[in-house]
Amino acid sequence: MKRGTWVLLAAVAALLAFVLLWERKGPSTSEAEQQKSRLVARPFEEVRRLERAGAAPLVLQKQDEERWSLMAPVRDRADRYAVEGFLDRVGSAELVRWVEKPEPKELGLDAPRAVWTLDHKGGRTLLELGSAAPLGAGVYVRLDGRTALVAAGQEEALLRPLPDFRAKELVATATQEVRRLSLAVGERVALAFERDGDAWTLTVPFRDAGDPGKLQGLLDDLCLCPVDSVVEDSPRDLAPYGLDAPLQKAELTLKSGAAVTVKLGKPVPGGAPEKALVYAWSSDRPSVFAVSSNSLRSLRTDPGELRSLALFRHDLYDAESIAVEGGLALVLKKDEKGMWIVDRPAAGAKADDGPAAFTALAGLKGKRAVPATDPARLGLDRPYLTLVARGKGYDERTVIGVERDGLRFARPLGREVALELSKEEWQAAQSALDLAAGKAPRPAAPATGAPR
Repeated sequence: MKRGTWVLLAAVAALLAFVLLWERKGPSTSEAEQQKSRLVARPFEEVRRLERAGAAPLVLQKQDEERWSLMAPVRDRADRYAVEGFLDRVGSAELVRWVEKPEPKELGLDAPRAVWTLDHKGGRTLLELGSAAPLGAGVYVRLDGRTALVAAGQEEALLRPLPDFRAKELVATATQEVRRLSLAVGERVALAFERDGDAWTLTVPFRDAGDPGKLQGLLDDLCLCPVDSVVEDSPRDLAPYGLDAPLQKAELTLKSGAAVTVKLGKPVPGGAPEKALVYAWSSDRPSVFAVSSNSLRSLRTDPGELRSLALFRHDLYDAESIAVEGGLALVLKKDEKGMWIVDRPAAGAKADDGPAAFTALAGLKGKRAVPATDPARLGLDRPYLTLVARGKGYDERTVIGVERDGLRFARPLGREVALELSKEEWQAAQSALDLAAGKAPRPAAPATGAPR
């Protein structure tokens, strides 16, 4: 083959490769058609700031990947999902047609109702809202100087009221940042608790292990309490709302050492009775709000119901070994695959009895907590078993008492309460432990070929 032919073939191959690469990177036919039917040719990237002039002026600023702030007309936390939803609506606005040679006065664009300025990675975009087209055909907008008719639904998005962009939760601080909570009723501190990692401790009106689920739920109910309405921004006086001497006051101490105060005041007059609205204020937000006291019922929970009913402070799934001492001798450990095995099986026991024994122990939980002031009455003066859970940096012990009057109690050492065990759960645990310790006959396997 001649040299010129080779050169021609190489050129054709290079051109083909370029076309294939361009088509791969470029939009598909359907994507190109979709872009033609949209006001914005490509989605906005990394929007950092939004400003609306005209109707209900506002300024929104992105703080980080998860937080937006309202900068004006009042400084407050913004609802991230409302802001991102607005950007999605604008970025996917359905284009009816571009308007050639527009008359701004006829289209309401000589004095736009709202002017949005979007600062993003690609630069700055100016979007102006004009008047609605006749017969519900859409609404006129101007995007960076070019006029278009877009679907009528964009009018609602571009005129979205200011409250829609504000955070919907009473407290601006994230609950995972709270290290301690103190709740006062009037002048009396009725409840206080703190957490260290996954461990929760009640400190008022008594000191004991707290139930993580219930305490986290109480904290969530307070911080994430939905705001029904904004009553007043930047109030000069809290007294008209009963917030100078609140009915309830919570002091939140954050991991950073900062403090947030939340106050609940008088009922809101004229509100829907079923909502039971009350005035509320949080020091990390600038306003007095109306919230439903129905969302805050957990604040009235009896502290005794917030005690932990778990046998150990640490989750057994995080332990590395569990020793059973006393009436039974048994050690369960995790193998290299993280599976629980019988570490030193006695005669008649098998290593693979471990998962069942562990599951039975992990399922043990108290039904109720009672004072442990009379160990003999609770069968704890001479315990039947001692359970020892060991993990990284901790060694926890719980004793299991003998049965008294049909009841069996466990006492986590270091606590002043005993936990009544469910009879069914204990029987299941006893059977699994007996089998793993070689103290129970193994169920006979069915004979081969036996009729079913």
